[in-house]
Amino acid sequence: MASDMIRLLFLIALCIPTSPLHANEVGTWKSLFDGKTLTGWERHGGKATYVVEDGVIVGTSVPNTPNTFLCTERAYGDFVLEYEYFPHPTLNCGVQFRSQIREKNDRVWGYQCEIDPSDRKWSAGIYHEAGRGWLYPVESANAQAAFKPGVWNQVRIVCHGPNIQTTLNGVRVSELVDDGEREGIVGLQVHGVGKNPTPMQIKWRNLRIMELPAGDASALLEGKAETLGQRAPRGADVLLAPGTDLSGWQLRPEKVPWMSKYEAGNLQWTVDAEQGIAIPLAKAGSMDSKKAYRSQRIHVEFRTPPMTDAEPRPEASGNSGVYLQGRYELQICNSFGLAAADNLWGGLYRLRAPDVNAAKKPGAWQAYDIVFIPARIEDDEKVSNARFSAKLNGQWIHRNIEISRATGSGDKETALPGPLRLQEHQHPVAFRNTWVVDIDAPTRLDQYDPRKKKKS
Repeated sequence: MASDMIRLLFLIALCIPTSPLHANEVGTWKSLFDGKTLTGWERHGGKATYVVEDGVIVGTSVPNTPNTFLCTERAYGDFVLEYEYFPHPTLNCGVQFRSQIREKNDRVWGYQCEIDPSDRKWSAGIYHEAGRGWLYPVESANAQAAFKPGVWNQVRIVCHGPNIQTTLNGVRVSELVDDGEREGIVGLQVHGVGKNPTPMQIKWRNLRIMELPAGDASALLEGKAETLGQRAPRGADVLLAPGTDLSGWQLRPEKVPWMSKYEAGNLQWTVDAEQGIAIPLAKAGSMDSKKAYRSQRIHVEFRTPPMTDAEPRPEASGNSGVYLQGRYELQICNSFGLAAADNLWGGLYRLRAPDVNAAKKPGAWQAYDIVFIPARIEDDEKVSNARFSAKLNGQWIHRNIEISRATGSGDKETALPGPLRLQEHQHPVAFRNTWVVDIDAPTRLDQYDPRKKKKS
């Protein structure tokens, strides 16, 4: 009876927003395990056992029973989840998140962060348990090497809106944007072992969670210092990469004063399709993504030309910019070693200087990583300012700050979505590895399993 009541309350919780009772917990770490008891958890699915030993949750396999899950009694939506696990050398397991429980057969289903001690090495890949199957198997050799057998492994899972990331022992493993479940339980899985009578154990400790505010997606940018070459999340719009052309781009419709070579409708950018590097013809115009975006996550890599004696001023050489929604410019220009300023590298043009000048020397490839929430405009009145967070070369330069207005030659603020704009400002600044996550319009991902690829 008590179990039925708990399940009923859980199902009700899935249908309503997070209760105000938990509002004071947003942005703070909360332990999911008190180190002594399994208070706040309940078992579902099979009959594998879970006990607490020396401050550790120990899950033990049982023969002739299906997958078993120790689940939190409440659901979580946007969060950072961290935990450690000590793997069994052969027992496949995992940790469920944003998952659900079917009443019919007590079956847990939903997203799972894999624990895979086999030679396949897919630990921290994303599997959709009892649903769509593999959504993000681990194909990178670097990510496969992150798993450590016979020792405690550390995992970090970030969920914000449709964005999901997993990190194993400090290595980013999986990243996707998926129109799937946005809220659900956390569950510790002991995989079924068939008829095998030998008990096998998996251990967990230091489980903690931090719920995130909907309007602050900066947690998606936490992690490694260098993001050059970072792979696009599965489900992202890839705009520049090896093998792509400029079919996803168009000339900015408006001509500005310096564009003496501007030709309406003629995008005068060249692209090395093999390397995915695009370079503009000087004074011929900026390029806009054909797709317009509202809330978004962006990765852009770029390289400025060397400064010359003829053009010693920062804004007179290597000048360009990245425009969010075509409205707000994050500045690019040769300003290595100078004091941070709003009109130099990393500045929100004429609005805000970066927290630090993280620029490299001219000629080096550099990277912006950005998350952006648009302004809310209702009946031609602005209700709230746009907000964004950004890193340059892995260093925070802006974190969840407001943008009060459009910058410089940016487009007018409206309620409409806008393009990603790469600025042409009279210099051959090169761009590559550019992708955008459309946070407001994600797609529902199909199963992806490289073992099932068709052979040519």
